[in-house]
Amino acid sequence: MEKRDTKKCSFCNEDRPHTLFDAHSAPTVCSKCKNFGERRAFEAIIADPKRHKQYLKEKEEEQKAQLAHKGKLLHNKRLRQSERDTLEKQDLGKQPDFTDENGIFDPKMAAQAELAKRELARRHLLPFVQRFNDNYIPGWVHKDICLRLEKFSADVDAKKSPRLMLFMPPRHGKSELASKTFPAWHLGRYPDHEFIACSYSGSLAMGFSRKVRGFLRDQQYQSLFETRLDPESQGAEQWLTTKGGGYVAAGVGGPITGKGAHILVIDDPVKNRVSKQNLRPLAKRQRTGIPQRPIRVSRRAVASSLS
Repeated sequence: MEKRDTKKCSFCNEDRPHTLFDAHSAPTVCSKCKNFGERRAFEAIIADPKRHKQYLKEKEEEQKAQLAHKGKLLHNKRLRQSERDTLEKQDLGKQPDFTDENGIFDPKMAAQAELAKRELARRHLLPFVQRFNDNYIPGWVHKDICLRLEKFSADVDAKKSPRLMLFMPPRHGKSELASKTFPAWHLGRYPDHEFIACSYSGSLAMGFSRKVRGFLRDQQYQSLFETRLDPESQGAEQWLTTKGGGYVAAGVGGPITGKGAHILVIDDPVKNRVSKQNLRPLAKRQRTGIPQRPIRVSRRAVASSLS
């Protein structure tokens, strides 16, 4: 080892590499001697009850200071996120300005913007949701759900048999996205696919069916997709598309034997927490009307999915 690559340690009086010296905390003591000294000093502190008590007190104050610093950073992060959300809400509330340099309305610019919005709604779920609900302001969780549902839809079309489970508290928008809006958006892209929607209540499942059917009847939807309802099959419990796809709603006592689907949606299979705790797994399937797994799996089409 050359002379220029070493430095003499003031503690052990040995030549050590420059990399073992800290220029800020201990520029003349190598890290080996420093660690040894710190270990000996700590052992001396532990042996002395008074010094040990003082050491613990200092460590506790240090931890409190670190927690306070982390809390301040987290508070600032949440504050910045709140400001971004507020700005986003303000931007969503603004009306677009389709005027030229002279302040005259430009119909060509407005038409281009409308075509761009339509294309976004065809490709992505969240713009589709916002197109039919001007007051819908998504949070980060709704954006994440939409991205997952988009990937789920693509995987269904690729016959990968995906699985997707959404767990959120009540009234947080699960059903609005997964049970009402997503089936309409997916059928717009793949009109030959079939849905089966199951729930603890037949009225709830048929409510989802009416909502999805309402999307397909809407003129805005028909301006986005070519999917149309079959005029001979438009019931709330079951309806079809002109391309062979369709939607089936099943609740308590509503069998799905004899029907197939590319996507099976199960939304609120149990009525409430008491029902969930009181029912055993087998009895739960029988009383809720949700078919047991062998029947459920047999109802799925080749490379179909559970949502």
